Order: sequence, then C-alpha cells, then structure tokens
Amino acid sequence: MKTIVTFTGNRVQVLCGSGAENSITIEKKIDVEFSVNCVINGVITDVDVFAEGIKTTWEEHNLPKKDIILAVDGNHIRSRQMNVPAVGYKQIKKIILNEFSDNVMTVEEQASAYMLLSKENGQAQVLAMCAEKTYILELQQAFEKAGVKLGYITSVRCGIINTLNFVDDVKEKDCIVLSLQGEVLSSILIEQGKYVNLSTVRLFTPHGSEGFGGEVTRNVSQLMQFQSSQRSEHPAKEVFFLGFSDEDYDVSAPQVKGLGLSANTIAEGGALIIKEGTLAETFSHAGIFVLADKSCNLMAETSTDAERIKERDRKLLTVLPILALCAILAIFTSTLTLKNNKKQQQLDSLQTFVGNELNRKAYDTYSGGIESAAELNSNKATAQRIRDAIDSYPYAMSSLGDTISKCGTGIADVNIRSYDSISGTINFTAVGTDPTTINEFIKALNETGLFMDVEYSGYQLLSDGESYNINVSCSLNTGAGK
Repeated sequence: MKTIVTFTGNRVQVLCGSGAENSITIEKKIDVEFSVNCVINGVITDVDVFAEGIKTTWEEHNLPKKDIILAVDGNHIRSRQMNVPAVGYKQIKKIILNEFSDNVMTVEEQASAYMLLSKENGQAQVLAMCAEKTYILELQQAFEKAGVKLGYITSVRCGIINTLNFVDDVKEKDCIVLSLQGEVLSSILIEQGKYVNLSTVRLFTPHGSEGFGGEVTRNVSQLMQFQSSQRSEHPAKEVFFLGFSDEDYDVSAPQVKGLGLSANTIAEGGALIIKEGTLAETFSHAGIFVLADKSCNLMAETSTDAERIKERDRKLLTVLPILALCAILAIFTSTLTLKNNKKQQQLDSLQTFVGNELNRKAYDTYSGGIESAAELNSNKATAQRIRDAIDSYPYAMSSLGDTISKCGTGIADVNIRSYDSISGTINFTAVGTDPTTINEFIKALNETGLFMDVEYSGYQLLSDGESYNINVSCSLNTGAGK
C-alpha cells in the first residue's frame, strides 16, 4: 500500500492504494483541509498552517508517516519532452541539467529527474523534469514539521502519462483526452494508444458558457496543429471528455465536433479500480502508484545532500562534548595553581554573580528576545514567499495598447475588449481587409517578447463584404511589466 499526496492548483489530496502491471487500485481518497488556503501553484505559502492541516489529517486517518510520495502540479517543476542518447541514469540526468541551466540558475542549484517514454536505435525519448534544490528541500521540511517524511517527489505529468496505460477506452486509439479538474484542463494527445504530448492550462471563462466551450476547443485545435506540424501518420479522430459537468460537455462537445472529431466520455472501471472517489478526481494521479523507477524522483540528489549534512552534524555532536570536557579540565588545572585566597575570591565573585537577581532577570529577558526573533524571522520568510507568489503574476503596462496597435500597422485595426489581471490574458479583435497577411500581425505580436502565448480564432467576413474579423487572445509573460 502506497500513500500519495498531490498538489493541484490550490487543492491538496491524499490517495492510498497500490499498483501492479495490469491494474491500479485506489482504496482511499482524502481531501486535506486547512484553516486558510496555504498552497498556491505548488508553493506552500504558510508552513505552520500547512503542517497543522497535514498533521490533523494524518492523525484522523491513521496514515503512514514515512516514504510518502508527493506529486506536484505547478511551474516550479519545469518539464519538457527531450530526445537524448540512450546512456546511463547519471549521464541522462547530467544532460537534462545542462539543458535547463541558464544565467539565472546553475547546474549545482538544480535537481533533475526524467521519465522514460520510449527507447529505440540508441535514442531515448524522455519527459525531463527540473526544479530548484531549495524548493525541493522546502517541501521536505514542511512535511517534516508535521511529522511526515517524504521519500519521493515528482511531477503530476508522470501520473497522467502512466494512467493512460490503464484506460481501456484509449487503447490502440488515435485520440485526445481532455481531463478537467476545477479550472485546470489537461489535454493529452494519443497515437495508436501511446502517449505523444500533453499540455496543461488554466481556464478563465465561466463554466457552462459558449466561451468556455471555445476555450476547450482551442486547446484541441492546438494539438491538431501540433500533429500537422509533425506530419503525423495517425491524426486524432475522437476526443474523450473526463471530469466535465453536463453543462460544460454540452457547450464543448458540439464545437469539438465542428473540427471533424467525434466526442465521447471515458467509462469508469476496467484496470482502474477506484473504491473511493471517481475516475475524474483521481485520473491525474492514479498512475503514480506504478512509478517504481528512481529516475522520476527529484529527491534523489537532495536526499544525498541532506544525509551528508546529518552525518556531519552527528559527528559534531560526538566530538563537541569531548572538546568541551578538555577545555573544562584545562581551566580547572590552571585554577588549582593559583593561590587559595585568589581562588576563593573568584568563587565568591562567581557565586555572587549567579545569585544576583538582576542577572537572572537579564537572562530571562535574553531568552525571550531569542524566541521573539525566531518568530519574526519565520513571519518574514512567510511574507517573502507570499510576495514571490504574487510577483509571479504579470503586470499590464500602460503602453501595452500602443504596442499591440503598432504590430497591426498596415495590416489590421485593433480593438482591445478585456484584460484579466488574474490570468494576465488580453482579449481583442483585429479587423483587416487582407486575410493572407494576418500571420504577419501574429508574428509581430510574438516578437514583442511580452506574450507567453498568442492565440486567434478563424476569420469572420463582416457585413461590408470586404473586411475580416478575428478574435485574438494573448497571455502576458510572467516578467511583463517588471
């Protein structure tokens, strides 16, 4: 029996179960509750609140306290598919570290891991993962404060990829699976029943609206474009919906069918045995139960560092008492050589100092100051983590509208309709007379360096019979406006 803790958005969930070659069984699903929300995008913003919530959950359900697996969804664990030489474990990890290192983060400051996807002709395709060592250590320490010891930290993506092997509906299929958990949509491309690509986005359009269906359909369209760019011989033919309410399915399925794809839902059961919870609630994480390879564990390097530090501390604790005893004996021997009257004076002076009421009060004041300083440092660290989380959101610049308009000069007229400060998404329309030049407008937007993603819908001929209208949605980079 394994115990898995999952971070998805601001939700923390515990799954208990087991995995084998032909099946996965989930015995228990527990939603962890906190007095205040303390997990945002994979970051623990208040360690004390988090530790209290974890400790309470563990005590109520009598859960094991060591070798716990943590699966995290968030941009603090970066991941991408890579083709690498089919060499050994350490060599592949070194390749990944060099690939992810940059001027901001060195190789020594990062922990890496990978999931093997395929291996052929001396080449291996892997899902490469990388994270700051300090981030991994902070996660370990937060659990240790609750009396729980982690043994494995990995990305939720590994779970999603593994789960697909146990879903009968997608075996040997050319399809796309859409898994919705709250506002988080995972779109998985499958060819001949095997995983090919995965994208995870947050949806900001209200559930059950036509815009919601359009946003879902755009993600499907992007995977189809990816297949086209790769000249795939197995284009997707159908889309499977998972975790969608009836209202969300009703506004999404017709639009997906408009792309020439069939729409279906995934049936529960088969090789996934879920005794508590639903397939939609556990789909992203069930595959973690069959992760046996250490290559997916981001703790592999940080655990070694932590063990080295503990060994050093253990040796220090052994040596320090001996050194202290030697020092005391040396002082005692020197004291015996002094005259008896001088020794008596020193003893009297020491006794007076120890017995002095003012000295005892000063010591108590000092001890209280140490405790207050520790509490202040803890509050400061918490505030800094909250600030870092807030600073990860982009800011819209006052000149943003001018920049977008300049990109459309001579091509299209731009009308900004809305800006969502939470997601950093800007929606606007562009009207032009020559639809063949719209790609130049989109290219100019990408080249500004302000946007993480630029998406646009199909052309619509306006009533004048000459102009075309497109809807454009741009997501600001996290560094925009800073």
